[in-house]
Amino acid sequence: MSTDSALSRRDFLQSAAAIAAALSTGRGTQAQQTQPASALMPTRELGKTGLKVPILQMGGSFRQSPVLIKRALELGVNFFDTSAYYMRGRAEGIVGEALGSLAKREDFMIVTKGRAKESPAEVLDELVRASLERLKMDYVDVWFIHGLDDPSLLTQPEWKETAEKLKKSGKARFFGFSCHGKNVVDLLTTAAKVGYVDVIMFRHNFRTYGDAELSQAIDAAYKAKIGLIAMKAQGAVADYPERLNPFEKAGLSKHQAALRFVWQDERIASICSEMTSLRILEENAAATFWALTKAETRLLQDWADRTAAMYCPGGSGLCRRQCEAACASPVAIADTLRFLTYHDSYGWPADARRLFAELPASQRPRPTVDLTAAQQACPYGLPVAALVHTALNRLA
Repeated sequence: MSTDSALSRRDFLQSAAAIAAALSTGRGTQAQQTQPASALMPTRELGKTGLKVPILQMGGSFRQSPVLIKRALELGVNFFDTSAYYMRGRAEGIVGEALGSLAKREDFMIVTKGRAKESPAEVLDELVRASLERLKMDYVDVWFIHGLDDPSLLTQPEWKETAEKLKKSGKARFFGFSCHGKNVVDLLTTAAKVGYVDVIMFRHNFRTYGDAELSQAIDAAYKAKIGLIAMKAQGAVADYPERLNPFEKAGLSKHQAALRFVWQDERIASICSEMTSLRILEENAAATFWALTKAETRLLQDWADRTAAMYCPGGSGLCRRQCEAACASPVAIADTLRFLTYHDSYGWPADARRLFAELPASQRPRPTVDLTAAQQACPYGLPVAALVHTALNRLA
């Protein structure tokens, strides 16, 4: 389905409000009473799952209030993301309770996640069972391996068997994984070959768009009819100065422009976005009806080129294979620079420091480590040593 529309932000919000009012009161025209709020939100097919999902998904790693979830449903954002680990295990309960009181189960879709460090047998016996209890649901639409790094896991017969059992049990309709940076190219390519992966969520934004190797991997997954969800689509625009916002004439913020850039890629079914306020939720939802012009697209591409030295696009896996592999001893460069982005651009200093502290001591960068070889091997020509030194000052 095309994601373009002539609706303005005001028209979109007014239409959503009218439909929400009609649904909640039972009043209004017959058309309003029979048209769901989700009809306002453009949708795409999620790969071979047969699900039609809104192109905007509600991220869930923060405390989502019932008011925020209610407004999301009104705007047609009926696709929710959560995890057994968000908010120290409380997120599933909060999201599940709110959705249970606001909507019928068939009127929304939900993804939750668990770690791969548990054995495949524990997925059904422990992880999924515990998630469903916290959500107070009989099933989730998609269950993800959370933060998968190792592509070889996908080739293990035990995980294929677990995925098939999980879907057959009815506790999860579909199976997939999220990947937060390392080896995404290998993960996408391997998933396309093994045949049992239904959905993948990975980092993708206007900065990673120009990576030819990543694009080929996305192509392989898309042709295998794997549903693709982009995350961190707006993080790459955090250093774009709002005071110089070139999209203002089109009525777009820089964050809306970043979303629209990714939505131009028809291979991406949805974008998972952290929407922490009603304002952000409404702006992101309204942006689904705007298309960037070619000139505006070039502005983002130009910004990516001019600020490349400020951003580590380690999601392609090149960091592990080239940059990190050049170090005499293992150093988690990609993760460290990702946490620096959380600290400086996302405004998550506490989370950034916690995640850095959780790195294995043997992989955590030290002030005395020599990163000369890593910097020389960096495929993007980044000042790796200086960036890691900055990260140590911020995070250690």
